[in-house]
Amino acid sequence: MTTKLYGDNEATTRAAQILRGQGVDVIVCKRERVLILEPYEPLRRVEKKFLEGAGYQVYSAATPADALQIIGYGLMAEYLALILDLDDKRDVDGIVEIVGCARSRAFMGDVIITFAGADYSHQLKDRISGAEFLQKPFRLKELEALIAGSNYAGKNIGPKSSGQIIPL
Repeated sequence: MTTKLYGDNEATTRAAQILRGQGVDVIVCKRERVLILEPYEPLRRVEKKFLEGAGYQVYSAATPADALQIIGYGLMAEYLALILDLDDKRDVDGIVEIVGCARSRAFMGDVIITFAGADYSHQLKDRISGAEFLQKPFRLKELEALIAGSNYAGKNIGPKSSGQIIPL
């Protein structure tokens, strides 16, 4: 069984060292939270597991309604990134609604929109300022790099984005 410790300071690091010395499997998690909206369950599970292994607190949703429910319960100022899947044109309005709701609840982090097949990003660039676009298939390390490179990083300074499409 793995024990998760949340925090990014000396006390957390010391506690992890003590527990590991006692033979406990420990993952030190950053304070930053990430919300994933991905309807395809196997991919959602893989992304969640990978990002948790990288130390993030990860919440996941299968539908826009699920994502809005999570946003309604959470303190969005603590979220580093929203990772939202855009599979078809019908998802555009739902993504705009999710981002608008999160930003109205003090979300200042990055918006990363993943997409496969047709590129609907042109419909979102004017409606969601500062979004990054990541084309599927992508490497999980590249997703993590976008999150880790966030200007937010717990500082409440807003999104960094150039709004460019990152082909992989």
